[in-house]
Amino acid sequence: MPSQLRIYKIKPGQMDKWLRFFNQKVVPMHRKFGIPARIGWVNAVDSEFIWVRDFADGEPVEAQENRYMTSEERRRVIGDEPKTYIESAVVRLVDLAYDSK
Repeated sequence: MPSQLRIYKIKPGQMDKWLRFFNQKVVPMHRKFGIPARIGWVNAVDSEFIWVRDFADGEPVEAQENRYMTSEERRRVIGDEPKTYIESAVVRLVDLAYDSK
């Protein structure tokens, strides 16, 4: 299953608001579109939010991502609000190489 490792630099003083927004809106919306947010971390020293979201096998990641990003529901619920909190983002497509489970 392909995943994305996403590292966001959060604007100064916005981490608490971002976390609330992420948990209340981003996580449920991703789940609804079959792109679950699996895990997330905060690097408070560098004001970073790091998370992983998973994609289904059998369909290109780009197609799944496009369906989510262009949906009317996402535009209505999330819109451009992430820009309020996120200063910059690094996104990497990754595949599982090790799992301790």
